[in-house]
Amino acid sequence: MPNETEILDICRDGEDQIHEFKAAGTDVQRLAKEITAFANTKLGGLILYGVENDGTITGTDKRRPELDQPLQNSVRNSILPSLVINIAEKDVLGHKIILIRIPAWNRKDVYQYEGRIYIRLGTNVFVAKPEQSRKLHSGVPIV
Repeated sequence: MPNETEILDICRDGEDQIHEFKAAGTDVQRLAKEITAFANTKLGGLILYGVENDGTITGTDKRRPELDQPLQNSVRNSILPSLVINIAEKDVLGHKIILIRIPAWNRKDVYQYEGRIYIRLGTNVFVAKPEQSRKLHSGVPIV
């Protein structure tokens, strides 16, 4: 997990292929869909919960334990195959934020959220097209 200085650098640089900002109050199903897309990418990703789209750190509306259980349940119940994520709470400029680390794609599992394959391209999440799905099933990374 990144330290405070690294988090500030990420927020200054903005969202990219491996970093996603989510404002406090984002629902766990939306987070789970983002997690699925990251899990299907070569490098995985990091969601910073409590950070606005423009990189402004506003802080979380929940403590880590309050987000951890519902998010882990959503991941367990809506993402197949099973996926392990890491959730940590950090203090940044006096605000608490929650970091959700998604591991890099293992090149064998293709993750689905509620039966659909999602991928992350740049800062966006898309349903995989048939040719992208075939690539993933062949062990070829999309990004």
